[in-house]
Amino acid sequence: SAQMFYVSGCIIPVFIILFAETFPRQELHYSKLKLWLFLTFPTIICISALIPGWVVKGTGMDGLYKTIIYGPGYGILFGYIAIYFTIALALMFKKYIQLKGIEKKQVEIIGISVYFATFSALCVSLVMPTLGNFSLFWAGPFFSGYMLLTIAYAIVRYGLFEIKLATTEFIVLITWLLMFGKIFFNSTNSER
Repeated sequence: SAQMFYVSGCIIPVFIILFAETFPRQELHYSKLKLWLFLTFPTIICISALIPGWVVKGTGMDGLYKTIIYGPGYGILFGYIAIYFTIALALMFKKYIQLKGIEKKQVEIIGISVYFATFSALCVSLVMPTLGNFSLFWAGPFFSGYMLLTIAYAIVRYGLFEIKLATTEFIVLITWLLMFGKIFFNSTNSER
């Protein structure tokens, strides 16, 4: 649904900011209060995007294109996404200037990918639809795919992360999610 599209758009800049803050030392220098405050606003925005009629009132058709009818909260969501992506990109640029050697090259590849994907996705998924043009709305998710591919290239080519460790952590995460899902759905089915 259109609401979920905007929820995912709220989450992406948060992860980019956290990445920019933690790379390459893998340490986040936020106090618990600062981290809580940092995550609270995006959480509120994501939850509000799910409220029927607040960000998305409905959908319609305009000739060949599906359109979105925006609710009163759309301006807040638009502002949040624009501000958080600006912060994320500024942090990536700051990190690029500060680093040297291979770390600088890693941030350069990821930074170019993030800048290109962010600018393109914001244009076709946020700015153009706000102006009533939905002709390229479908292209927004493809820029996320581009970003993932270039980050995967940086990981493999420049050893961005320890691949064996990351793979192990991913497998553990999937196992936990599957176990949680099994427990949740088994308890839900037994209650019927």
